[in-house]
Amino acid sequence: MANNILYIEDNPDNMTLVQRALEARGYRMLKAMKGLDGVAIAESEQVDLILLDINLPDIDGYEVARRLRSSAPRCLLPFGARSGSKPFAESGTPGTSCSTSDGPAA
Repeated sequence: MANNILYIEDNPDNMTLVQRALEARGYRMLKAMKGLDGVAIAESEQVDLILLDINLPDIDGYEVARRLRSSAPRCLLPFGARSGSKPFAESGTPGTSCSTSDGPAA
């Protein structure tokens, strides 16, 4: 069974690029273009890792992370390329906590 990775990203080009890279390595990618959709998918699907954009159209990535952290422990990797955005560590949202495990065979 493939590891499930949820990618919450509103840029279709970034979504396609990451999807190609992950699926070529045997991962199953779940996609959300909005923060609230990502929260719903994370709460209804078995997700092993969440890649999270910070700048989203409905709620920002900081709020997505707060909501996900309050509902269950998850492996969450937030990122953002927006200039002037504050670092995730300074956002008041707990940092990442991912345990290591073997991914799909290469």
